[in-house]
Amino acid sequence: MKRLLVLEDGTVFEGEAFGADLYVTGELVFTTAMTGFQELITDQAFSGQILSFTFPVIGAAGINRDDSESITPTCLAVVVQHLVEMPSNWRQQMTLDEFLKRKKIPGIVGIDTRQVAKIVRKFGRMKATVINKGDSIDHILDQLRATVLPKDQVRQVSTKTAYAVPGFGKSIALIDLGVKHSVLRQLSQRDCNVTVYPHDISYDELMEQQPDGVILSSGPGDPHQVKKLCRLIQKINGQIPIWGMGLGAQLLAQAYGAKLAPMEVGHFGLNIPVREIATGKIEITSQNHLYSIARDRLPHDLLVTHENVNDHSIEAFRHRYQPILGVQFQVDASPGPRENLYFYDEFLELIDAKIHESRREKE
Repeated sequence: MKRLLVLEDGTVFEGEAFGADLYVTGELVFTTAMTGFQELITDQAFSGQILSFTFPVIGAAGINRDDSESITPTCLAVVVQHLVEMPSNWRQQMTLDEFLKRKKIPGIVGIDTRQVAKIVRKFGRMKATVINKGDSIDHILDQLRATVLPKDQVRQVSTKTAYAVPGFGKSIALIDLGVKHSVLRQLSQRDCNVTVYPHDISYDELMEQQPDGVILSSGPGDPHQVKKLCRLIQKINGQIPIWGMGLGAQLLAQAYGAKLAPMEVGHFGLNIPVREIATGKIEITSQNHLYSIARDRLPHDLLVTHENVNDHSIEAFRHRYQPILGVQFQVDASPGPRENLYFYDEFLELIDAKIHESRREKE
């Protein structure tokens, strides 16, 4: 079946249908990742977005039960150039086509996805539609341009009730903005006793549990739409260590007075270089975010620790006086480089320091 990818600027790509037989409209983004398509499709940070892969061959490893980052993926559609219909990986349990059909996600194959990336880079963020061929292009464009995209993606992907990932170590309250399974795995490997909470948990409910530390997970959407969580962060005010990842880092910065700005293209890929300012060390990182922290409006209390090599945007920061850590890039190693897993240990060190400080005050 013929299927179209129609961009808001009027560009039309024709390809073949795979996955679910659905018509969707959403924000178009691309990723330069050469691996980890299952992890990316199931990453809740892509909720409400049409995900285009610039790497030309997708699906060779198939889908397995271990590599998903969520049970129910919420990306709107998948765009690829060439789809592997017979995966060869020994762990594969189904093809990407079968998986998308089960999850009710449409796909389109046979698209020049690198050309798609060039258009997005040139003209910036835009809406797009994936639709079966048949309707007139003018009608499709009229509907596309009139569509108002939802802004409450965090509410859609966050857990509705709290749940535990038990351990015997430090008590971590993880506020779910679209948490990835690999983050929970990393915390479990460090024997943390994790409780995952909904995004709208109140200050009193959180502090009643007396956590040793709080993590704000990565997630989708506009950070300006999650104002309640900013007020929660302000109420905590350094009483316990907080670590923000991705969207969580943006909310953390915003709560402490930083300004956020939408990016024209965003950072999407597994090979984005980041510089640690103190040492000059270069790390290769995995990223998927559309907002940046404005460096010229950064409060003095927030210290930039890492910056993007390509555009010098802020990638990580600390609070000068409070146990606060924010990291824009992915720190879960799935998929992507594993060289920044030390942030987990740094956060646990912040918790240790806070515990020792509290004990001294009591003495």
